[in-house]
Amino acid sequence: MKNQPLRLWSIFVVSALATFGSLYFWYFWDPILNLQTWELFNPENGFNICNLCRYARILMYPIFLLSLFALIFKDGKIWKYILPLTILGIILEIYQNYVLYSAVNSFMCAPDNPCTVPYLNYFGFITIPLLCLIAFILIGFACIWGMKENNEEWKVE
Repeated sequence: MKNQPLRLWSIFVVSALATFGSLYFWYFWDPILNLQTWELFNPENGFNICNLCRYARILMYPIFLLSLFALIFKDGKIWKYILPLTILGIILEIYQNYVLYSAVNSFMCAPDNPCTVPYLNYFGFITIPLLCLIAFILIGFACIWGMKENNEEWKVE
C-alpha cells in the first residue's frame, strides 16, 4: 500500500517525459545536436512526424492527462483507463520498430515522410520509436503492478 502513489507518479513522470520529449523533437529537433550548436529552441530545426508517430502520440498524450488528473483528484482506479491505451501503444510501437529496423514499407506511412527513416539514432539503435516503446512498457508495468497488488484497485491516500 505504501508504493501506490509512487506507481501513479511513475506513470505521470514517464508519460510527461514522452509527451514533452515528442513535442520537443517535433518543434526543435534533436536536443543533443541543438546543444552542440547552442540552438536549443530554434523552431526551424523541427521535423515532420510520420503517421505511426502521430498515432503513438494520440495514445500517449491522454495517458499524461489521465495520470495528471489522477494525481490531482487521487483517483485510484486510473489503471482501468490507462492500461488499454498502453497495450495499444505497445502493439503499435512493436510494429513501428519492425518497420523501422527492417526497412519494409508500411501501408500507413506517407511516401514523402516514410517511417523507415530514423530521425534520431543514438548509439546505433536508440530511435524515437524505441524510446516510445520503452515508455509504453514502463507505464504498462506500473499499471499491472498496481492492479495485481491491490486486486483491481489502487488506494490512493
